[in-house]
Amino acid sequence: MDLFVFTSTLSPTLLYTSLCLVIFTILFLFFTTKSSSKNSTPPPKLPPGKTGWPIIGETLDLLLIGRKGHPENFLHDRMQRHCPDIFRTSLFGDSKMTFFCGPTAHKFLFTNENKLVGAWWPKSFNKIFLSEGTSALNSLATSSASVQVEESKRVRNLISGFLKRDAIQKYIPVMDAVAKHHIENEWAPKGDNVVVIDMAKKFTFELACQLLLNVTDSKQVAKFDDRFRNVIAGMMSVPIDFPGTSFNRAIKDANLIRKELLTLIKERKMAVQQKNKDSIIIRDLLSHLLVTPDEDGKLMNDVEIADKIVGQLIAGYDTASTTITFILKYLAENPHFYDEVFKANVTCWSVHSTHKNPAFFPNPEKFDPTRFEGDGPLPFTFVPFGGGPRMCPGKEYARLVILVFMHNLVTRFKWSKLIPNDKIIFKPVPFPEGGLPICLHPHKN
Repeated sequence: MDLFVFTSTLSPTLLYTSLCLVIFTILFLFFTTKSSSKNSTPPPKLPPGKTGWPIIGETLDLLLIGRKGHPENFLHDRMQRHCPDIFRTSLFGDSKMTFFCGPTAHKFLFTNENKLVGAWWPKSFNKIFLSEGTSALNSLATSSASVQVEESKRVRNLISGFLKRDAIQKYIPVMDAVAKHHIENEWAPKGDNVVVIDMAKKFTFELACQLLLNVTDSKQVAKFDDRFRNVIAGMMSVPIDFPGTSFNRAIKDANLIRKELLTLIKERKMAVQQKNKDSIIIRDLLSHLLVTPDEDGKLMNDVEIADKIVGQLIAGYDTASTTITFILKYLAENPHFYDEVFKANVTCWSVHSTHKNPAFFPNPEKFDPTRFEGDGPLPFTFVPFGGGPRMCPGKEYARLVILVFMHNLVTRFKWSKLIPNDKIIFKPVPFPEGGLPICLHPHKN
């Protein structure tokens, strides 16, 4: 009715002109497209698949399937529908996306990085991970693939120097002290109802702030934590940068985090400059990046350091805490494994949501650490930390954090679940919908 009233008030001349413009536009687009299709070269042969809706692609499908607790079905459905080895799709604003599937694909990618394939992030992620308007963001968009590869190698070498096994082991006493303090002051007082996912995130983030930034002030850590939650939520949302969207909040909070980090970097740099370089004791990643040059003898500038610190904190924000949560979940459901862990004092193994192919892991939903005994899984079937040049630089850090925390918890408590059938959802990593509330039972001896 409203449309009819509006059109009836238009003059006949204006209405006729508008209709002519619409018809002309349609005819122009039709003949232009038809002409260009005749003169252009045939499009390249692409892998089977679909790109979904403009801009958002199949992002909503991925997020909705994840919310149901089985994100691997997004892959499995398309492997069955298109091809078990390779298919194309569109996610997070990038329409040229191809998935390689299976152990053969893992081997190909891990052994051909920097040769046939290179590291890549969706454009939407760059808006979060890199400072807006900086040379880093501009150069990333315009530099050649070889330049991007060399830059990635340079940064990884600098960060790996701090996170490699020999270097990170000296921080075990700090990890142990933080774990003991956290369990005593956060877990034990709430023994009848401990929401594991919240407590685990608090522990791993506080530890990361201390080891990566040497920040121990609880108020500053809490401020960082609130903003990082928004960043994580926005990373895996529909990439629409509009006020009020999760993606827009993620960009704003990431910039605020970087602003605070730049202030911290300037303060730390002044402290470093006042000391003799040989007398500086490296207690955190930030200090390491400030004083460690690359192979060409160059130091990273402040903005680069801030970007890399944000990336490292984001990379470790959910991973270790989620692993701790699921270890507690499975040990509560399988008390015989808990008894073995308690007696043997072996408290760490890996579970990854993408390794659910029954062809390689029979009954993949079942918690069975014994499947990793002996020769373990076939090569390139279990790759929780990636492989080749893209092996996660923080893998030893994650292992030690989880191992130290579980050692302290297992030696003090046993526990039971308060929600027997807590549903698993993904946002973007897996976690129990109710947060895994548990009741702690202190050991008598």
